[in-house]
Parts: sequence; structure tokens; C-alpha cells
Amino acid sequence: MHSRSPLVHNYFMEQQGLAGTYVPLAIKPGTLEPALRALHPLGFSCCNLTIPHKLDAMAIVDEFDGVAKKIGAISCVVVREDGSLFGTNNDWRGFIGNVKQEQPDRRADAGHIALIGSGGSGRAVVYGLLDQGAREIRLINRKRERAESVAR
Repeated sequence: MHSRSPLVHNYFMEQQGLAGTYVPLAIKPGTLEPALRALHPLGFSCCNLTIPHKLDAMAIVDEFDGVAKKIGAISCVVVREDGSLFGTNNDWRGFIGNVKQEQPDRRADAGHIALIGSGGSGRAVVYGLLDQGAREIRLINRKRERAESVAR
């Protein structure tokens, strides 16, 4: 419920003349699967996922792409016409786009990178940094096992 996505997406949908409304839904941990399966009957075309659902969605959707597989987390679920659910992860694009906008001369391969957090978004950031040529990423996380999992 902390997301600014409704404000941003509704603004751009209105600007582009697109039908639809972006609404936040508070989904409690452990109830993600019935919530995702309800999207089709309720007429949703897609949804974004945030903490704590990005990792759990991997076991729920019917199919996911190679990016989601490499990251190990899903940030976007597309509801297909037949009701099946397709997952991908586009968080890394947002991170890389923001860095390029704010620091256009910054290069991922220019030196060591320290990343705090190894959750769903942290995994996506690692993927984006590697995609941009990063050679060394130092992961900092409360749980060592999680950082080691992302490192692998």
C-alpha cells in the first residue's frame, strides 16, 4: 500500500486516453494465490507485485519468462484471455533507467558496487547491473543465506 504506482499510472493512462484504472490492493501474505486467480473473473488485465509477494508468485503463475526465472522473482503478472497468469520482472528496467537519468555518465563496469538488500527488488537490481556489465557486486543483507542465494 506504499506504492505511488496508482498516481503515476492513472496519470499516464489519462494522458494517453487509455481505458482503465490502476488500483492498489492490500493482499495479506499467504493469500496471494487466490488473489491472483481472482483477477480474471474480476476483469483485471494485469497487476504489479511488491513486498512480500515477488518471490511467492514464482510458484503461483502458470508461466514466466526467462528474465523472471533468472531474477527468481516476479514484479508484473499479465492476465491472459483464458485466465492463465504470465509473470515477468521489469523492476530492473526501472532501476537502470533511474540511474541513467540521474547519473548518465555512470557505468556499471567502472568499479565495485555495493547493494543493500537481497529481496525481490534487490535480485532485479543485480540482474540489471549484470546486464549493464557490472563485474563485482557486493551484497549486503541481514540474512547471509539470502545474499549467498542471490550471488549464486
